[in-house]
Amino acid sequence: TLKNIISKSGAYAIKGNQTIFTATLRTTSGDKTLTLPVKPGWNYLVLTYDHTTIKFFNNLTNISLLCNENIISTANSVIFGGFRGIYDEFAIYKMHLGDDEIYDHYNKY
Repeated sequence: TLKNIISKSGAYAIKGNQTIFTATLRTTSGDKTLTLPVKPGWNYLVLTYDHTTIKFFNNLTNISLLCNENIISTANSVIFGGFRGIYDEFAIYKMHLGDDEIYDHYNKY
């Protein structure tokens, strides 16, 4: 069973279990979901969208999905937790982070 890591009901969610992480964005045509495996030790998860591509990173591995649709926005609260593990830091940006910025953040922490 997938457990919540961070989500905003009706808009997005990152979930996980012992073997996989999933990232889901709700778009005007429905949900778009990407899946990556859990890696041993520390897992650095990032979800980005730049109005053409959704990217989901675990450490420096990423998968992407072309998507030029609008992401659904809601006034719902952001929910943290539910997944069994140790959480270190969360960050939510109003702007898209480029690959170079993600790599830079990964290498700093």
